[in-house]
Amino acid sequence: MEKIEVAVNPAGREGQFAALIEAAADHYGLQIRMRGSLRTYSGSKHWHFQKPGERGTLEVTLWPAGNRVWFSVQAGRRAVWIAEILPLMKAWIERHLSQG
Repeated sequence: MEKIEVAVNPAGREGQFAALIEAAADHYGLQIRMRGSLRTYSGSKHWHFQKPGERGTLEVTLWPAGNRVWFSVQAGRRAVWIAEILPLMKAWIERHLSQG
């Protein structure tokens, strides 16, 4: 699995971060396929995003207790659209979340 860290600190702004992660996905035409949490990261928020009509899943995790946000791409869920959108979405999130 590939993990790509987002260079922001979510401490104290979890609600704002969650909303902007979903807004970034919407901005790039992605749909939420799953919204939940990861058991190994207590208090985390975790999303699976997909591009309509395409294979592949882009995962994003927000873990306030660890002051982290990251993207994950599992080997069996890779797709060309992920390689194209991930750096753009990462930059979009970093830009918007660093402003607050």
